Amino acid sequence: RGVNVAPGTALLTGVVLAITACGSTQARPDIDTLAVARAAAIGVRAEGCNPSDDIGSGSMIDTDLALTAAHVVAGATDVRVVDADGAPHAADVVMFDPELDIAVLRTAQPIGAPLTVGAPAESDDQGTIVTFRGDDEPRSLVTSQVTVVRTVDIDTTDIYLDRDVTRAGFEVSAKIEPGDSGAVVVLPGAIAAGIIWAKSSRRDGRAWAVDLPSELGDADHRSALVDPVAVGACTD
Repeated sequence: RGVNVAPGTALLTGVVLAITACGSTQARPDIDTLAVARAAAIGVRAEGCNPSDDIGSGSMIDTDLALTAAHVVAGATDVRVVDADGAPHAADVVMFDPELDIAVLRTAQPIGAPLTVGAPAESDDQGTIVTFRGDDEPRSLVTSQVTVVRTVDIDTTDIYLDRDVTRAGFEVSAKIEPGDSGAVVVLPGAIAAGIIWAKSSRRDGRAWAVDLPSELGDADHRSALVDPVAVGACTD
């Protein structure tokens, strides 16, 4: 069965949802998930489309490789990653997928403690997102606990509203604010399970996340993400 979600004040656009099943993620109880999630968290500043920088969130999945949402860096002429201590680092966009709304950034220096890319989330999984918020510099790290409400196939459009696409993902209970786009949902064991890309325009405290491409869990594939790629035009 599907649920119609009208376009509104979502970070991107409304969607049509269909419930589906996903695989399980094995927790690693020896890892302090909250500590790693905070150490892996990054802010993203993208210059080139607006008078001020576009701001997003993200997380490290390797010592010098970060995840965020593609619409955060679309059209950018300069991208910087801000670590948990507020220090900026130059970064190149080395993967840009406007259909999934996922981008990967290669940073100039190693940052934090990376997350592990794991299997997709399941309904009722408990997770964490870490975002950068506030008007002061450096912005404050904010940790929020989230629950996976259900796994979904998301019928929507690409970030430019040009093509119909389907994204495998999940709905979470989460209070999402501007600048939270790209925040990674972290499951027990410091597992990166998905990226927040939109908030619900109909239900308060709900947001949508997209599953991560499975190839990002492969170390050889990640190490090959070196060369800068085109980041398209600015989004409206």
